[in-house]
Amino acid sequence: MPHASDEEIIVFDGDGKKLARSRQPHEGTVLSSEFGDFAGDCLVVTRLGHVRGGEGTYFVQWGGGNKVKISEKDLRRPADEQADGFKTLKKTDLAPPALD
Repeated sequence: MPHASDEEIIVFDGDGKKLARSRQPHEGTVLSSEFGDFAGDCLVVTRLGHVRGGEGTYFVQWGGGNKVKISEKDLRRPADEQADGFKTLKKTDLAPPALD
């Protein structure tokens, strides 16, 4: 499987084929207390162009970490709407599943 470098974000289709990639900026926005578990963390927005539609489900990988499943609807939501989602999200919601 392809992997992202330390500063890349990569979007894959459901079969693992790389569709788009971009380097993340080194600056972001520090989240306020209204972001709950993520207060004090830095939010970085990376825009990717030319991601073909119609896949239904995509996988996104940041900096070589775990691939995260995301719907096409969520992938294409405006950045401010995606950021607002962190207000009610818990860090444990993003943790990889425990191995038995």
